Formats: sequence, C-alpha cells, structure tokens
Amino acid sequence: MFVSRVSRHATMSFKHSVRYGSGFNTQPIGENLMFHSSDGADSSDGDRPVAVVTGWMGSKTSQLKPYIRYYNDKGMDAISLAVGPAHILFPHKAQEQMEQVMSEVLKKSPSKVIIHQFSMGGYLYSQLLRVMARKPEEYKVFGDKIAAQIFDSPPDVHGIAYGISRGFKPAFVQDIVKGGLDLVLKLMENGIGVEHRAASKQMHENYITAPSLWFYSRADVIAPAKDCEVVIKRWRENNIEVEACVFENTKHIQHGRIEPDRYFGALDSFLKNK
Repeated sequence: MFVSRVSRHATMSFKHSVRYGSGFNTQPIGENLMFHSSDGADSSDGDRPVAVVTGWMGSKTSQLKPYIRYYNDKGMDAISLAVGPAHILFPHKAQEQMEQVMSEVLKKSPSKVIIHQFSMGGYLYSQLLRVMARKPEEYKVFGDKIAAQIFDSPPDVHGIAYGISRGFKPAFVQDIVKGGLDLVLKLMENGIGVEHRAASKQMHENYITAPSLWFYSRADVIAPAKDCEVVIKRWRENNIEVEACVFENTKHIQHGRIEPDRYFGALDSFLKNK
C-alpha cells in the first residue's frame, strides 16, 4: 500500500500557530535516519516519547521540520526518514530500513512511540508490520510501545507508478516515467508485485490496536478518499479507534500547509492523553 510524490509545494514555508523552539538539533543515526532531540541534546536519556516521522518520496528534513518541531515542542524526541524509489523497487530494502528504525527507537528506551507517516510512509509502515509479525521475539516490545498511528494521505498499491513519476520534472518526463514503471511493474507482477500486495494486505489487516488519526482530502487524486475510507472501515471493524480529518480541496500531502490551524489542532486533540 501507499506511494507519494515530491510536490512543488512541499518546499514552501508553513505559517501556523505551532510554537517552534529556538533549537533544532539534528544528527544522523543511520542510513537515511535523522534523530531530533526535544532538548537539544545529542541523544535521549530515555523515558521520553519518540515520534517516528516518515516523509513522502524524496522528502528532505527541512520539509518535515514543521512536523518534527511540533513533536519536539511537546517534549518528544523524533526520528525522521525519507522514502526512496529503492524501497519500492526492492521491498526487502524497505523491510531492512524499518528494522533499523525499530532498533534505533528501542535504543532510546522511549516511554511510548508515536507513528506519523506521510504518503509512501504508509507503505514503509506496512513493511514494519510485516517485520514485527516475522520477528516477534525481537520487535514485539516496539509494537507494545506504539501509542498512536497517524497517516497523512496514504495511497494504495495501484498508485505506485503514478506516485513515483510525480517526482520528476517537467510534465512530459512524468508521463515517460509512469509509462516505463507501469511496464516494469506489470512484468514483475509475480515478483515484487507479490511483495507490494502483501504489504497492502498487511496494512488493511493492521494488528496494532493503538488509536489512529487519518488526514486525507476528497480532492486528492493520488490517495483517493474512497481508498482511505476502505482501510478506515476495516480498522474500525477490527476495534481500532480511528479519527478522520477530511479536507475538501487540498491536494496530496498539502493539508498541513494549506490549513495548518485545522491540521495541528486535530493533532493536538487526538494526542491529548495518548
């Protein structure tokens, strides 16, 4: 499940009411992983919550900064990462990446874990679920610490080619890339396609029962509202508490930028007492 694009809007500044602290201490802790301390220290002393913030395809730390600082200002450390084409074309790399995420989080001995995934980040989360199911003796403790599952515009598996192609410019190149990827994915339908479908199935059948918040838009052509609502319905049937913040006109992963007060207000309300 789940794919994203690099949006031309993503580099634009956020103007909202979230208070930012003066420091933004960031350090690499592994391949494609950054640690952001809530108190400016180079490492966590443990017992603080940790937010795992996974950006969209090719996202940069600077683009995720408003969300990371949101958690830092609430006294939470954060670990961020970006999604790359290799995670899609080589699903085992996605699982290896998420094993590294879980290992780094557990090193911090957090009191709880908040998951916040943008677009393709949902696909990486589904691979994380698969790893936990395969290695419960190692990662059950991680699952037990998940206190909230937050998703922003997560497309399903059929959006892979379209989503990756949106990261290219100009427009005619996007069409070429999409056509090429459609062909490759069709030819590999019984290869990596099996892995993609298994990831989607795992997301639909999520066994983590922590409360969840979904942000999505009825104007999003990459993560259609109806696809999000299929998963939400399934989760609710499985007794997962799900809240939805639905936008009418915002494009893919633009909700926090366009309507920041509503977006971060929904986060505040949802995370209260979590």
